[in-house]
Amino acid sequence: MMTAIFSGCIAPLAPDPFYPREWGEITRLGDQCKLIEGSYVNDGEWRGEDNQTKNVSLSSILFIPSNSKKISLFTNTRRTDSHGDSFINLKVVPDNNQTSDYNIECFCIDQNIICPGLNQSYGFAPVGFASGGNNVYFSIGKDNALLGRVDDVRLGLIFVVPIHITKKAWVRFKHADQ
Repeated sequence: MMTAIFSGCIAPLAPDPFYPREWGEITRLGDQCKLIEGSYVNDGEWRGEDNQTKNVSLSSILFIPSNSKKISLFTNTRRTDSHGDSFINLKVVPDNNQTSDYNIECFCIDQNIICPGLNQSYGFAPVGFASGGNNVYFSIGKDNALLGRVDDVRLGLIFVVPIHITKKAWVRFKHADQ
């Protein structure tokens, strides 16, 4: 079912011309994306399409309030379709504090995690409307670092003119046990 819905729209997370090659090879997350489970340093690196680098936190990418040192991720599969793709809950636990965990509805498609519509917003005006949000794609590197691509997608309609803007960036967070 998900494969049919996302056919042509979602591809495995793979390097594009903006991917920082020094971050190494991207690997898949295995069945039901269980290989993402583990703890990652909250402070990471952001690399935009303009090749600008800045510091970024994993908690800010996931839009959860936290200034913790590390973020632990766990998956809970809600349902798997006939193609092996899954609806999952990504459980996010700052600093191993189980009392302040967050659940994000995501998909495990082709052994990559896709969390669509994070920080979704909408706006309306007499001349049109706009919406925006982030789609975040996760996998891991050979060194067990969490690798992701953040697509900041903005859509709108002014009078009858459609507007579509997508800005992409790559993010990397070291595994906390390294």
